[in-house]
Amino acid sequence: MAKLLFVALTFLSSVSAFAQTPPVNPAQPGAPAAPVLEVSGEVQISEIQSFLKPFVYDREQLRDPFEMQGSSSPLEPGQVYGPFLEMQRHKLSEYSLKGLLWKTDKPVAIFRSPDGVDHRLTIKDYIGENFGYIAMIREREVVVIQTIEEDNRRYSTTKVVFLE
Repeated sequence: MAKLLFVALTFLSSVSAFAQTPPVNPAQPGAPAAPVLEVSGEVQISEIQSFLKPFVYDREQLRDPFEMQGSSSPLEPGQVYGPFLEMQRHKLSEYSLKGLLWKTDKPVAIFRSPDGVDHRLTIKDYIGENFGYIAMIREREVVVIQTIEEDNRRYSTTKVVFLE
């Protein structure tokens, strides 16, 4: 029992000494040296100090994280963002459906773009200019939902692309 009490008191005193140690910033002149351990004549930095490396922010080389980057202006009516992805560069009607894998956990549709490149798309992938996305892949068809804007109103349309 006495040995257990001695171990507990030794642990608590080391924890309280560590908690009362002020933080060390080696970048400041006159800062106290990092705590070191001396093991068999070799000087080693403590494990905690090896993780606490100082970071000095240099305004000349780093950007201000709170400053707005770039300019943002609202889009004019009729303007559209994008294309964001390669599959959004062309209209949906310009793509041709070349193959399907539908009886799996993750069905796949293979579309050929107008420039002759084949693309593997799955459910929720974007295709076409009007932010169309693949909603369902069935036995001989792919269902794509698009958003079309006319007269400042948005409509969602469903297009079914059949296997050629």
